[in-house]
Amino acid sequence: MAKVSVKNGKKLEDVGQVILDAWDAAYAANSTNPSIDRNTLLSNLAGVLDVSDTADTNKTIELDVVFDTDLTPTKRLVWLAIPTPDPDAGDDWDAYKQKFYGNLPKADKKDKKRRLGEAVLFGCGR
Repeated sequence: MAKVSVKNGKKLEDVGQVILDAWDAAYAANSTNPSIDRNTLLSNLAGVLDVSDTADTNKTIELDVVFDTDLTPTKRLVWLAIPTPDPDAGDDWDAYKQKFYGNLPKADKKDKKRRLGEAVLFGCGR
């Protein structure tokens, strides 16, 4: 699974600053109906985030964002990144699960499931 991290010399605070700057720009452009400029935000995030870790897949990473305002006033979206095997890398579904979960003792399987749940929920930003 590929990952995104901050570039060398950058900090997590820099990611937060890019988001705060996008909020400020949206409000300054239209205080009654602020809207973040998606392309500008993505461009500014690209200056802070390192998307070069392809996890040996040789696939490039493309960033995108979703805003709560992309949805209805009564619905919010949480994207969950669910790990799956990569058939382009020769992964097989059964082998993928066996490698992850396989012949572990019952107690270890419970812990492994808990850690998988934590990883998925952590990845969604919650």
